[in-house]
Amino acid sequence: MNAISKVLLTGSLLASSMVSVANQFAPMQENDQKILKSNSNEIIMEVLGVDSRDNNWKKYSSYLGQVEQWVRSSSSSNKVYWYNANLRKTQLLVDFNDAIGTNYDVNIDGCTNMATIADKDFMATTSTGAFPGATLLTFSGSNCADAGLASAVFAPGVGLVSYSQQSIIGPVKTELVSAEVAGVNYPLYSGLQVATRIPSGRVLSNVQDSIDVFLDISNWQSEVQTFNFNTSQQFDIEIRDQFGTVVNKWSANKRFLMVETSIEITGGETYRFGGSISLTGFDGQPLDVGSYVVRIVVTGSNQPVGSVFAPVEFAAEAPLYIDRRVTIN
Repeated sequence: MNAISKVLLTGSLLASSMVSVANQFAPMQENDQKILKSNSNEIIMEVLGVDSRDNNWKKYSSYLGQVEQWVRSSSSSNKVYWYNANLRKTQLLVDFNDAIGTNYDVNIDGCTNMATIADKDFMATTSTGAFPGATLLTFSGSNCADAGLASAVFAPGVGLVSYSQQSIIGPVKTELVSAEVAGVNYPLYSGLQVATRIPSGRVLSNVQDSIDVFLDISNWQSEVQTFNFNTSQQFDIEIRDQFGTVVNKWSANKRFLMVETSIEITGGETYRFGGSISLTGFDGQPLDVGSYVVRIVVTGSNQPVGSVFAPVEFAAEAPLYIDRRVTIN
């Protein structure tokens, strides 16, 4: 694909001399790799190269079922563009900043001609792990009866984690099984799946005075996983304001036994860490309206006792916006 043939919806595509940094929903760079599986078929997804005139354009070995596919993304926006070689046309695949229900006219495979944002807080679950806060796209088209894309899921920081294609036997799912993206290897925790239950979006502090925050660890190995703790405390939850200052902590004013403890997670079992944290500051007063981050961390480790390696931290965080309901008499 020549750079001269690429045209954006808003006009000519200008050449760029800047180093490409992809947006959070399309973060892959050269040397990154994903391995996806569909039934028994393994698909390697990697960046084969970048365009010499605009290195925000990347040529993927496979993308949404299409081989050697050109896709454009950049750090300056959350838009992802698709190049249709047959039509010699650039189309907007999705703008992740748009609202649920937004439609995009995009020709993917000769069968699909429209993408729709169906969910922006989707819990994506693959064999690699769980990815909260994902965006779910659904696809439609009238050109084929039993073919074409059905859906695709994009997770922040990882990008495409799964997609489904129509077939005569129903939708066939292709999902992420391992990856190295932006220096991070997936699965993050070998043999363990981590999922979170953290409220996202707006919370009305004069309607509810606390939120529930949980982190689930599932063991898919046959061996028992043992987590060791220096005290009777197993987790902590904190709320940070927009400046990064901790304004409340679950463990504040709590006492824990100063004895070493442990838990065991057997194969096929899930253990839940977490609890409820009030939407107040350390002084007990309600938190001001504004943006915050809530974080949960397991205070122990499954690293063998006496190991010389640094333990892996099991933690997760999510944005939280505190608001108040206004009553008009």
